[in-house]
Amino acid sequence: MNRVEIDPVWLMHVQKPARYVGGEWNSVMKNHADVDVKVALAFPDVYEVGMSHLGLKIIYSVINSRKDALAERVYTPWVDMEKMMRERNIPLYALESKAPIKDFDVLGLTMPYEMCYTNILNMIDLSGIPVLSKDRTDEDPIVVSGGPCVYNAEPMTDFIDVFFIGESEEAIQEMVEVIKKWKAENKPGGRWEAIHRLAEIKGCYVPSLYETSYYENGIFRAIKPIDPSAQFPVEKRVIKDVDHVIVDDKPILPHIEIVHDRAVLEMFRGCSRGCRCKDDSSEDRRNKNRNSCKESAGKKRGGKEGSGCKKSNCHKDENCKDNTGCCKGKRIFTVCGKRTGYGNHQGKCEKSMGSRDR
Repeated sequence: MNRVEIDPVWLMHVQKPARYVGGEWNSVMKNHADVDVKVALAFPDVYEVGMSHLGLKIIYSVINSRKDALAERVYTPWVDMEKMMRERNIPLYALESKAPIKDFDVLGLTMPYEMCYTNILNMIDLSGIPVLSKDRTDEDPIVVSGGPCVYNAEPMTDFIDVFFIGESEEAIQEMVEVIKKWKAENKPGGRWEAIHRLAEIKGCYVPSLYETSYYENGIFRAIKPIDPSAQFPVEKRVIKDVDHVIVDDKPILPHIEIVHDRAVLEMFRGCSRGCRCKDDSSEDRRNKNRNSCKESAGKKRGGKEGSGCKKSNCHKDENCKDNTGCCKGKRIFTVCGKRTGYGNHQGKCEKSMGSRDR
């Protein structure tokens, strides 16, 4: 495995060098020679923003839960670090192993908002990968992208090999299996064959398998498949049972203060009020609660091994009118005279569905 050597002397000349050293508590280190599939998970913003993104943490946990695959992180370097990397011909590298991104099988990019599109192109370029997908060779990793902005993927189709649309916890397992099988067969047909196989997974959109047309004023007109194996229309993937989705129960502890400087535990997806201020509510109108609240509540309230919502951890109170406690039914919390989020201390039983994140 090639390894990028970081000189601590010149690293001291950039702002917040802890952004680039890795080695955080709970980060996963695996031997590249012991796994079949290597994935670099990239967030197109600085360390402080990327480390606050729950979606990337979940995908990181899903892939690293497998013995035959690994996932490592990379974030957009700040302008001072980028300048130094270009001056010294240092390629973009993963935080865990310091391996160049170009050496991975897959580069997975999150597309969280449109203003990060230039960062995506910059990260691809810093990695030594051709920016245009048509210019890539079999020596380059497959560039895959997911996130809220892939619902309007057209602006980025020249740069991304595969878009994944929808919730990816289940599909990422299928994608790893496809890459693993393709490599075990000695990579027949090169990277194009692997991309073609990924296109058969529900939720995967491969722009090169479609033809688009535009009006004279540049407005998008139509799209049609040009390959018989291309899905049309491409249907988004939806997790039907969130109780069986892997939980990021060992979050990476950042070296420095991040934007959302707290532990995050997903209790439900969507919004019970149907508001569209959250990406998940806009993409899928269903509100999906984790019925296995016992395990999550135990972890959130300090259970040592997430052993469940034991009596000492539960807010169940004899004065609670319906005595539902925090783990009965589909309620996330039942607060009985104890403050949670925007709760109160008036001794009344107040039901709150994630009021802090509402």
